[in-house]
Amino acid sequence: MEADSASIGLYHAEVQKALVAEHAQLQEMQAIKEDLRATRDLVLDLPSRLRHQVFVPFGPHAFFPGQLQHTNELTVHLGANHYATVTAKHAAGVLKRREASIDRAISACQQQVDAHDARLRLASGEVLGLGGDPEEREIRESYEESEALLASARAAAQRSKQKPGLAPSTGQESHGQPGPAEG
Repeated sequence: MEADSASIGLYHAEVQKALVAEHAQLQEMQAIKEDLRATRDLVLDLPSRLRHQVFVPFGPHAFFPGQLQHTNELTVHLGANHYATVTAKHAAGVLKRREASIDRAISACQQQVDAHDARLRLASGEVLGLGGDPEEREIRESYEESEALLASARAAAQRSKQKPGLAPSTGQESHGQPGPAEG
């Protein structure tokens, strides 16, 4: 069964849409990874001083100066609405494990992007050596078609062997002229 150009075009569009979604998800995961890295660096830097001068938010548009104290004590979300108060060192370890987890997710997402890209190249004909030009097509035959062509070629060859002017077993002409063995 051969695919027509409309179904190939539809497949190409669906793979392209999936590829765009995977790229967006990959970029989101990379942004999360960068946020985790920056947070971990900040968590490791906090205990270096006793007090940090900051601007404390007071509503959506107002800030006032303040100080952070007890910067070695952090509350970490453990999941499923559970929280724990830990030291900065332990919080950095939690963030490092989350970063490793997001690295694995990024790797899996990159594999999906590569798979979608391969499908896209296949749909556009690049894998088949066509360069992706929609005007170029590969000529394909099904197994049944090639067997039918082979059978018709064999029948034509058999008919040409059985022409009246040729001897079927020796392939010599028999027009009444002596051949080299007849003398």
